[in-house]
Amino acid sequence: MFKPQDNMTAYLTYADSLQQGDIAPAGSANAGDSLAPYRSEEWELGYKVYVSQVTLGAALYRIERPYAYVGANNVFAEQGQQVNRGLELTATGAVTRDLNIFTGISLLDPRLFDTGSASTSGKQILALSRVVFDALLDYSVPAVAGLGYNVNMNYASRRPGNYTNTDYVDGYTVFDPGARYRTKIAGKSVTLRIAVDNITNR
Repeated sequence: MFKPQDNMTAYLTYADSLQQGDIAPAGSANAGDSLAPYRSEEWELGYKVYVSQVTLGAALYRIERPYAYVGANNVFAEQGQQVNRGLELTATGAVTRDLNIFTGISLLDPRLFDTGSASTSGKQILALSRVVFDALLDYSVPAVAGLGYNVNMNYASRRPGNYTNTDYVDGYTVFDPGARYRTKIAGKSVTLRIAVDNITNR
C-alpha cells in the first residue's frame, strides 16, 4: 500500500486461503456429504481518492476456487474451477451537510472452467449476475430536527438458470424506503423508525 498524495491510497493484496467444502444438496446421490476443504486464491488491485467528505474507490480483482455441482451422474462433486474477474466502483460519504450516500457497482465476469465438457466449460456461473448495483441515500431534513429519510436500492442483472447457460432468470430492482425520527421520551434519547422492504414487490 502506498499514498501517491495525501488524499489518495493505492494497494495490492493477495490471499491464499482454505474454505469449508460445500454440502451435497438434497436430491443428489451423495446428499448431505461434506466435500473436502477448498483452496482459493484472490488478487485485488485498488485505488481510493478522498474528495472533500466523499471517498471514491476502484478495485480490480480475480478470485479462483474449485467449483462443485451435481453432474450427469447425479453426484455432487468438484467438477471445475470458478474464476471471478471483476471491477468494483464505490462512492461513500457526505455529499452535502444533510445527504449521505453509500453506493457501489460491481461488474463481474464469473466463469466455470476445466469441467471436461464443452457444454459447461467457459460458461457463466449459475445464479451470478454480471452487474450488481447498490445505493443507500440518507437525508436529514434540516427544517425538522431529528427527522430523516432514506432509500436503499439494489439492482442485479439477469443471471443463468442452469450450468449450460441455455436458460436465464430475469434481473430485478428492489427499493426499500424508510424514515426515522430522533426525539426524547421521559428524558431518554429515542429513535423511531419505519421501513418498507421491497416496496415494488420485485
